[in-house]
Amino acid sequence: MKLLFGIFSEDMSQPASLLGHMAITHGWSVDIIFFPDSDDEDAIGEKIEAIKPNLVALSIKTFERRTGVRVARVARSMKVPVVVGGPHVVGAGLEDLRSTGLFNALVTGDGAGIFTDLLDGYRSLDSMVIMGKKHPDKSVYYRRYFSPSQEATIREKKMLEVMLAVGCPYKCHFCATSRKVVPLPTEEVAKEIIAAKKKYGIEMINFLDDTFTYSAKRVTTFRSIMAAHGADFQYFVRSRVDCFNEEIADNLIDMGVEDIIFGTETGSQALLDFMRKDITVEEINRAIGICKDRGIAFNTGLMFGLPRQSRQDLELTFDWVKTQTPENLHFYIFVPFPGTELYDYCVENGHMPTNIDFDDYLSIRAEDENYKGLRNTAGILRGIDYDMSIDYIERIKEFQNERRDRIIMDAAKLADRGRWAIFGGGNYFYTVLERLSTRSWNNVAGFHDYWNEFMHRNYENKISPCDIRELAHNLDTIIVTQHLGSYYRKAIEPMLRQEYGFKGDIVSVSTQGVPRRPNSARVA
Repeated sequence: MKLLFGIFSEDMSQPASLLGHMAITHGWSVDIIFFPDSDDEDAIGEKIEAIKPNLVALSIKTFERRTGVRVARVARSMKVPVVVGGPHVVGAGLEDLRSTGLFNALVTGDGAGIFTDLLDGYRSLDSMVIMGKKHPDKSVYYRRYFSPSQEATIREKKMLEVMLAVGCPYKCHFCATSRKVVPLPTEEVAKEIIAAKKKYGIEMINFLDDTFTYSAKRVTTFRSIMAAHGADFQYFVRSRVDCFNEEIADNLIDMGVEDIIFGTETGSQALLDFMRKDITVEEINRAIGICKDRGIAFNTGLMFGLPRQSRQDLELTFDWVKTQTPENLHFYIFVPFPGTELYDYCVENGHMPTNIDFDDYLSIRAEDENYKGLRNTAGILRGIDYDMSIDYIERIKEFQNERRDRIIMDAAKLADRGRWAIFGGGNYFYTVLERLSTRSWNNVAGFHDYWNEFMHRNYENKISPCDIRELAHNLDTIIVTQHLGSYYRKAIEPMLRQEYGFKGDIVSVSTQGVPRRPNSARVA
């Protein structure tokens, strides 16, 4: 039996990998196929025809709805049954997908506990809504299957996405993440990481846990286990400011963490309370102070376009950015996801448009001439001053750029004396390209995104892509956007020097330093 698992946002997917592994151990063959938003029905049909699956499975976020429905439509026209799960399959999102008549089964909640039963009975599925449940065997949440293209991505990035726990115990009113936490066996997760190091040569671990520091004991245990195995990685983790202190910060540094992303959302206490963040601005400032004392990069997201967001709230956020100067900021226009408290609030208070079209939820409409990138495309709610929000986003960006431009532009001016290119991936990489695009350069060969992401659609970049592997011998300088930490030393520099054969100068334009314990040596 053949299972095609379709994914949409990128060439990786935690649900597809763990459910794919379950299917394989249950006797099915599995193909994980990436369907970008640019795939038309002919392209989708060709991918399905090449595999000839018995069943198509999809995990859909709300902003992937349009592409997911398109895949389902093509699959059903080819007489292939389709099952769907994911964050969109709840509340109004569930009814939305059910009304299409395209899905043989709609799984709401955790699909792991019912997945093998679903595979066994797939022939009899007929527009059924199935309540998911947790699987009693926790190993299904960390044992994964990767497709050949996903394995190639892991080897290229030298990075693996991992979870120590599934779900989040907090109740932020805009978030669709499960409120139940399933801790995974720390020793077993560590073994999976070490095995991946041997198989793929990874140097960075990106923990997808919503709140990695939820349990200080778990952080300490994981660090001790990895140290006992002699494992040395750079880690990227997510945290909350109320689950972070000096002791946890020092443990994270000793473990190999060099930057953390915190969900702060705003500098306004009134909005924090409205979103039910259950944190204070004072706690945010304390956390950023701890990070600055240790050289840990404090990354955070700021949310705009919220109901009840006033000019005063936006001024408070701008003042907070100017005062605290976080290392990296990500900007989000609020969108109410089905199943969340703020979705219900928007319905009850007249913000939700009549005849809501979920295809308008952050779909990547790069082919639309009116598409301006996620950051600058207005939201869908009534009674929201999006122009005011976008104005403050641009003002905050301008403040950030004033701080960054000296480093970026000085490096580019020196590099422009010879032939040069830009190398990197992620948000800051495209921010650098956007800044460089504000000027003319005589000798830039282009940029190389080794992460190969769609993120460039969010930025106004006028520099052309290139393949540094083909140009390495003709370049004098490569500007990298990665800071000169562990991942750079063990992954980026060897890639450029040994794999690509580059012999010129490598210059980092990162504003980030390398973390250290204050007034103490690193502890083994």
